[in-house]
Amino acid sequence: MVQQDHFHQNPHTLPRYAYTVSWARFFKIAVSSGFVVLLLTYFFQSLLFLFWDWFLVFTIWAILRYRKIKTMNSLEAFKIPDEIWTEFRKQNPQIRIIDQNPIEEAFKDYLALHLIKRQAYAMPSHSVDALWHLLLDTFPEFYQRMCQKLLGFELIHRAHLKKPSKAQKQGQQWQLLNTWQASCRLHHLDPKSPQTFPRLFQIDKTTQWNNGLVFNMLMIMALYNQFDKQDANNTSSCSSSTSLGSASDGFSSDTSSNNCGDVHSSSGHGSDSDSDSGSDSSSSCSSCSSCGGGGGD
Repeated sequence: MVQQDHFHQNPHTLPRYAYTVSWARFFKIAVSSGFVVLLLTYFFQSLLFLFWDWFLVFTIWAILRYRKIKTMNSLEAFKIPDEIWTEFRKQNPQIRIIDQNPIEEAFKDYLALHLIKRQAYAMPSHSVDALWHLLLDTFPEFYQRMCQKLLGFELIHRAHLKKPSKAQKQGQQWQLLNTWQASCRLHHLDPKSPQTFPRLFQIDKTTQWNNGLVFNMLMIMALYNQFDKQDANNTSSCSSSTSLGSASDGFSSDTSSNNCGDVHSSSGHGSDSDSDSGSDSSSSCSSCSSCGGGGGD
């Protein structure tokens, strides 16, 4: 049996690679396509317009990529003020000082997903969700300024329904798998077979968060492979209620029919009687960043 600890590593060793190291791929595509265009225009001068179209497309693409890299660098440099962490520790006395930075980095990962592609993402961490709620409820002006500076729009929080329908649970499952896919790609991990968990999916275990979410790698990989085969794309709309679902329920009602088992379970320092507390709507949620969606790279 594969040990789950094998898939956990120090969150500090997971940099955000998206855009910052992928210029090689951009130039490879530009050079190869440019060579083909030059050959066509050389032998068929009537197709000269193709060269200018190619030049325009890749110029615009390069500008957009540069802007996203600049925004990602701003996100890298962003730090949550000490006064917010003081309030966070006050509301969550179990938190250790050494856990602040990993939670902050995981929260920045979640923001980064919306820079890569504007759509709704399930929140796979109770500790990061607690920080998100603190910013929303106690520091709303700071939160709005932060979102506008780092994202260019305000990230909307959507709490899950306490009693979702079967269809809503399925939508929640798709959203979690979208978060899985985007989080893996953020760290240049293969979502079908990663060597470690993305930071967002291991942060509750790393920080030993009370009643945190601990994911089963084999189960989520099996679900993702199904998701990838079906090429589902039904979670980009903000008109529906979206969420991760409760920690106690997970996606057992949907995944059991596929013989995949539970994707995650509750863990932490709480007693066994606390295992259902994850059903609170304040601890499982998703985002809504754009009703129109948005292109990736």
